[in-house]
Amino acid sequence: MEVPTTGTFDKQLILDDGQPELAYRIKSFKIFPQVYEGQAFQWPDAWGYLATELGGPSRILASDPRQLAWACYDNTSGSGMQADDPFELVDPVVFVRELWIKMWVMPNTAGAADYNYYIEIERVPLSEIEALVQLATEVRP
Repeated sequence: MEVPTTGTFDKQLILDDGQPELAYRIKSFKIFPQVYEGQAFQWPDAWGYLATELGGPSRILASDPRQLAWACYDNTSGSGMQADDPFELVDPVVFVRELWIKMWVMPNTAGAADYNYYIEIERVPLSEIEALVQLATEVRP
């Protein structure tokens, strides 16, 4: 999925389908720039997280229980397509209701760039008891 060239991007990826016995687990979350043929470019930095709901902090915050996965593409050396410090961390929690993505792309002296994201998700069937426990853990005070 293409992300706008600069600024903040958020989008709902999975909507609650009303089937509590069907859950999903995030297996992988990556951020990477689009590359065009013959393009020589210093890629800007990009960060993002996946969350069970939108409205959380405007930053990566591992202590926020709504955030499930985090990724970044850091290219501070300007070495083209090779990231200095790509990062991915996925909490193997099962979620049922919704999944949102939030990303930031920071412009640099070379301008802006288009980014992509890749998410690998596994379907997890739940028993009735597992579904009730999962729904109970999602209830917020």
